[in-house]
Amino acid sequence: MTCAASALSDKTARSSNRAVSIWGMVITTLAASGGDTALVTACLALPLAPVGMHLRQRVGLILSAAFTLFLGPSALVVAVPAALAFATFPIAAARALLALVALALSAHHLENWSSLRWLAIHPGSTGFILMPALVTMVAMGRVVGWRAVLALAFSAVATLMLIDTGVGRWIDAATLTNPIFRLIAALVPAVVASFFVLPRSETAAISRSLILSTALGATIALALPTKPVTSVIFDEAHGTWETVQAPFGPNDFGRVVNYTYGLLFKYAARVVGQAGMLMAEDEALPENGILVIKMPTMPLSDKFADRLEAWVRGGGRLLIVADHTDLYDTSQNLNRVFAPRFGLKLNPDAVYNEIGMPTVPTTERFAALFGRIDADGRQLPWQTGTSFRSMPENAVALSTFGPSFSEPGDYSRQNRFGPFMPRTSL
Repeated sequence: MTCAASALSDKTARSSNRAVSIWGMVITTLAASGGDTALVTACLALPLAPVGMHLRQRVGLILSAAFTLFLGPSALVVAVPAALAFATFPIAAARALLALVALALSAHHLENWSSLRWLAIHPGSTGFILMPALVTMVAMGRVVGWRAVLALAFSAVATLMLIDTGVGRWIDAATLTNPIFRLIAALVPAVVASFFVLPRSETAAISRSLILSTALGATIALALPTKPVTSVIFDEAHGTWETVQAPFGPNDFGRVVNYTYGLLFKYAARVVGQAGMLMAEDEALPENGILVIKMPTMPLSDKFADRLEAWVRGGGRLLIVADHTDLYDTSQNLNRVFAPRFGLKLNPDAVYNEIGMPTVPTTERFAALFGRIDADGRQLPWQTGTSFRSMPENAVALSTFGPSFSEPGDYSRQNRFGPFMPRTSL
């Protein structure tokens, strides 16, 4: 009887551990997927951890899900690791936190990959399948075992190949941008891997070194020296398109007046204390200020570009404003200078949504922790932006569009945009 009871108890424990391991894979996949659909699904799954815990811990999961639902998808980066820690997976929680933060800071680089001839969909579209699987492998690999990790990897690749095969047949542009379709595709690898989960448990606590290193990093970040901005200088030496010198007031009308930085010039002077203009390339660059280069219609000389690079690398602050088209060769002028020196290159294209309308980017409040300066929850309507061909490795995205298309410009048209016809290859 004792042996039978012990065997039954062991079987129950193994079954419970296997269930909570699968639950951990699912919520990690949802956190890495992003979007409102994944957010709602994750918030419903968070309190349902199939493991015994104190009532206050269960209530904590419920409150965490409620706050996450209010704050937005970026809050899952913290909520999911916390839930894993509650479910006795402290090491997986630490790994999930690091993996999700790394994904949040670097996902925009995947979107900038160039098209591949052998891939029917754009490489940037592979992220909604491959990235959740990769994050789940990193976070939960120690818990679920090598068989489940291999199943995650192979099923993610197989799902991607199946979607790529179906493009142009049963998968069109509307399907590829559908959030429910994307969520199902992201969850398929986790579902397949659930059949190969080895019931294991974590007994090790989070290392003290992790806590100490986090505290040390925060201390160093707060102790870094800063240089207050004392002036904002606007470049007027490379064309007067979008000039700061044109007035903008009740008595001014017409297209030329609308395309002016006059109000921004006054606002900069009021906020910082001083605003000025760079009228020639041989003038001095601001010592403790910001230089604004805005859509140059005239090329920047190599001599000025070299001086500008040295100034930036010495601590100078440079703000580049690009147009959403290559109007008057402005993008070409910018790329000629900044691509070889800073790794920043613009595409001559336009970004629009799945029905050929201007996109509406928005960033939830919690994303401010990842450098999103517009993280106030407000939408920016009628923004037809361009995309990047390359970005610096340490770049942080300020805001991004949702599932959208990046169509090359058609400069035979008056508006310089293409026909706005969504295609899966874009």
